[in-house]
Amino acid sequence: MKSKQPVFSILLVLSILINALGVVTPAWAATLPLVDDFEAGLPVGVDPNNIPVGFVTFNDSNSSVAISTTAVPPAPVPGAADPNNVLKMDVSVVSYAGFVHNFENASVDAWVSQDWSAYEGISFWLYGNNSGTTMFVDVLDNRNPGSTKDDAERWSIDIPDNFSGWQEIKIPFESMRRKDIGNGAPNDGFGLTEVHGWALGTVTTPAPQTYYVDNVQVYGVAPFKPLTVGFNAIDYKFTEGAAAILTAKLSKPVSETVTVQYATSFGSAIPNRDFTPVSGTLTFPPNTTQQSFTIPTFDDQKYQGERGVLVSLSNPTGGAALGTPPIARLNILDNESYDATLLDDFESYPYLWGIDKKATLTNFEIMSGDALALPGQGAFEKVLQTVQKNGKGTYNFSRTFPMGQDWSASGGVSFWYYGRNTGKDVLVSLDNNPPIASDPSTWKLVWSDEFNSKTVTAPNANVWGQEVGDGTVNGIPGWGNSELEYYTAGTNNVATDGQGNLVITAKKADGSLMCYYGPCEYTSARLLTKNRFEVAYGRVEARIKVPAGAGLWPAFWMLGTDIDQNPWPQSGEIDIMEYVGRVPNEIFGTLHGPGYSGGQSYGQSYDLGKPVADDFHTYAVEWQPDQVTWFIDGMPYFTASPNDPFLQGKQWVFNHPFFILLNMAVGGNFGGTVSPDTVFPATMSIDYVRLYQTKPAPVSFTTSFREDFSGWKKVSLPFTAFQNADGFTLDLTNVQTLRFTIPDGTNAPVMLDQLRLNCPETVTVQNTADNGVGSLRKALSVVCVGGTINFDPALAGQTITLLSGPLALGKNVTIDASAAPGLSLSGNNADRVLIVNAGTTATVKYLTVRNGFGWQLAGGILNNGSLTLDHVTVTQNVMATDAGDFWQGGGGIYNGDSSTLNLIDSSVTDNNARWSGGGVYSFFNSTTTIVRSTISGNTAGDVGGGIRSLGNMTITNSTISGNASTGWHGGAIFHTDGTMEIVNSTIANNRGPEWAPSAIFNGSFGGPAPTLTLTNTIISGNQWYACEHWTGANILISGGNNLIQDDTCNPIASDKIGVNPLLGALADNGGPTWTHALLAGSPAIDAGNAAACPATDQRGVARPQGAQCDIGSYEAP
Repeated sequence: MKSKQPVFSILLVLSILINALGVVTPAWAATLPLVDDFEAGLPVGVDPNNIPVGFVTFNDSNSSVAISTTAVPPAPVPGAADPNNVLKMDVSVVSYAGFVHNFENASVDAWVSQDWSAYEGISFWLYGNNSGTTMFVDVLDNRNPGSTKDDAERWSIDIPDNFSGWQEIKIPFESMRRKDIGNGAPNDGFGLTEVHGWALGTVTTPAPQTYYVDNVQVYGVAPFKPLTVGFNAIDYKFTEGAAAILTAKLSKPVSETVTVQYATSFGSAIPNRDFTPVSGTLTFPPNTTQQSFTIPTFDDQKYQGERGVLVSLSNPTGGAALGTPPIARLNILDNESYDATLLDDFESYPYLWGIDKKATLTNFEIMSGDALALPGQGAFEKVLQTVQKNGKGTYNFSRTFPMGQDWSASGGVSFWYYGRNTGKDVLVSLDNNPPIASDPSTWKLVWSDEFNSKTVTAPNANVWGQEVGDGTVNGIPGWGNSELEYYTAGTNNVATDGQGNLVITAKKADGSLMCYYGPCEYTSARLLTKNRFEVAYGRVEARIKVPAGAGLWPAFWMLGTDIDQNPWPQSGEIDIMEYVGRVPNEIFGTLHGPGYSGGQSYGQSYDLGKPVADDFHTYAVEWQPDQVTWFIDGMPYFTASPNDPFLQGKQWVFNHPFFILLNMAVGGNFGGTVSPDTVFPATMSIDYVRLYQTKPAPVSFTTSFREDFSGWKKVSLPFTAFQNADGFTLDLTNVQTLRFTIPDGTNAPVMLDQLRLNCPETVTVQNTADNGVGSLRKALSVVCVGGTINFDPALAGQTITLLSGPLALGKNVTIDASAAPGLSLSGNNADRVLIVNAGTTATVKYLTVRNGFGWQLAGGILNNGSLTLDHVTVTQNVMATDAGDFWQGGGGIYNGDSSTLNLIDSSVTDNNARWSGGGVYSFFNSTTTIVRSTISGNTAGDVGGGIRSLGNMTITNSTISGNASTGWHGGAIFHTDGTMEIVNSTIANNRGPEWAPSAIFNGSFGGPAPTLTLTNTIISGNQWYACEHWTGANILISGGNNLIQDDTCNPIASDKIGVNPLLGALADNGGPTWTHALLAGSPAIDAGNAAACPATDQRGVARPQGAQCDIGSYEAP
């Protein structure tokens, strides 16, 4: 991993020079203990990475904040001189607002740090209003090495505004907790040696408030630093099949031996199926601060998505205590891709399936080699098994979907069925159901959970699952909100009360459970219906009594069922009711989606005018396509639709199924500080949860198959075989239920597996619609794994404009537009165009990918798998960022970690990366092959106008022309860390900025030494000079027979240096891509090394045309 980035490197060199001259910036030379007294105003500027420095405000979209200085506060600061300036902050807050002082240098153009490690804490004078609101103070600790964005680690504490007038606030650093704001900050403890600033803010205010602050100081003497042991990260990612390595670290070296025990525990990953459980002891010899252990993982050949297991440290010896984090997640990444045609493979318990009361169902595991094993199965296979003990009478089992499924692009359904040669017919039925009525007054109660069980009964496990832990095993420590609770299973924190209520109880913990911050302080419960009960549209309602107390955060809400394939917030979140005890009279109803999540969410609060916790209230949403309306006690108070001004330009992600959650959080970014007056145990009582919809009126269509076989058989049923006795026609765009009817006399268990839609090997796209029948998006969802998508010739020259997000390629597929020349795929300047998921192999042919927009990486195409672009043009895409970092870039294409990109007979032109890699960005461990292609006219805001590479890359018979980097080196190419070989290519007319104008950069920033080899290649007409060898290890090799504008590329005798190659303009000289022709008399003609020349040139013209092949990508006649 690089330790420094190009722009930052310049700043580092300048800072060293400044220090050498005895010039020290005010922030570095700050007269501690004083940090800020506001006598010099509130300076503000930006650093070279466009990060604001000085005094900067922040707020959610519904709040306001302004800061200034004043010499006339309401009262003088005790003991202050006269005159005296103080900071004034005016706020009106719905969610959060405040200001941060990012420490600046004298010229207010660099973000610098201060060393506070010698001090005990931070203090300041604050003028309070006794408003009852919660304020917070953050200290911005260290950043990641070489960072070019705001990834400072936040440590925070809350301050209640429960006083009036001036009060000195003193905060010991040891009382502050880490606050995760999702900025990729390091998680390495509160070191205080590189403090980058401090912040003061407030959460919800009852009315506009004005606060005053003065004399910010550090005080006291730092306490002795204890010896602790914890993980060096809180999340470890490894692809299944790998040996995962986790590392623990000591807080300091010591002369004694230290030991600590480690063990795997719980999570979605299954022991001995996804990983081998481990436990043991790590021993740190004297003066050793890191030790590691290994967890084997298994490659199971089945798509299951990411699976996590919690790993814990315990029982340290040698005088050490547990540090932070004491727990971590091993995240096992899948190397298979999601298959949308697979309806169910029963690897999870079949909660979504129903069965007649006289029968039972489960999922039964079969090992390979067993007599019941499926043909071709892996080591373990789970199948659906149903049993009716006495075999008397028929029985049904079925799955009803929350909304009608569109199966119109498929020809039928198939499944594996275990036959017993009974000769009887098994019926299979599909039901159509009318869509939900648009008039909510006609909706009827269709489902409810009334919680009328006897006392201390657990929630119905067929409906409610229970989360366990503090969120770490889910990859979101503190549940993504810095919450304090640990959720338990069973009835410790949730059970019925025997009075018709389900009660969630938050309790003080006994210290035996470990959270991301150390021993857990509270326990609670979080229920969810994921994979058990799903909802699409209707009135979702609950009657709930919330508890009083600041710091309590009960909620009734929903998340999209596709969250595992489309991570939050893309999957959507509907908060039916949130309540925070610090705002006792209000409840909140909110939507979270892409571009409007977290503090930028869209919703409204409702003020009851009295404490919400005084009584039960009914909370509901009436949810229809393109509309959600919130209710309290039957009264609507907010409606949202995609036509609302706030949502213009944003994606509406609420027209699909969701699952329900009930939970009570404690603390957190929104919940706020737990008041000393808050009483525990605290209870959230739920009287019922109900769903109102149009009453089902199913119309059934049935076919059958005869069980005249023994053992496993793949049964395939075409949709044309499904018939209705009354003559109705099956609507394959609205399939609501799939049902099996088992005949009378079936005593043996019925076994079924791998239920899927029959997929076509080839699908033809028939229109330019974003989705729906005949669209490319629909074709991708139904085509077989390994299938091909073609296009109707009538689409030639047209554009498919994507309006509902990128096309995600989650299965192996070929997209071939050769039958529709000139067809374009547009991101509508709103989102990326294509995403290739990890584990997916995709080929795209004869398409233009344009007008994509990506935040921080990948303007046009994000490749995390293996992607071949053949006769493809990638053009006019934009990657944007607010604060660049080394991993950001890829105006046209971003080739992710361990991914493979093949660019063949293709063009990447006129793309813009606001950071690196204007055309192509290839990340660590990636492999990129560019053949007979042109990369031209691309721009990078930092480095690598044409290409930024940290992996391995081969460029053959290609043209890199007219690209520009505006921040630093590499107008054409910026290469570090990997191996790059360039053969018979033309690199011309690229430019960098005046202060760093190389065409090709080859260098190292602390990683492996990069290697660049040039053979038979032209480098000409580029601004200033050809090759930059950056300080540190790097290898630049001439393979000979190059024609280069100067001697900066380690030339050898066969190279031609400083010679004009006589290139024509970049133009259509034949072939699929543009080239620079060699004009008559060019010294590149017949000057190549025949042993290295490819068989043709970039255009496909045979080499050689003369006595021997030409240098560059073009072979002259």
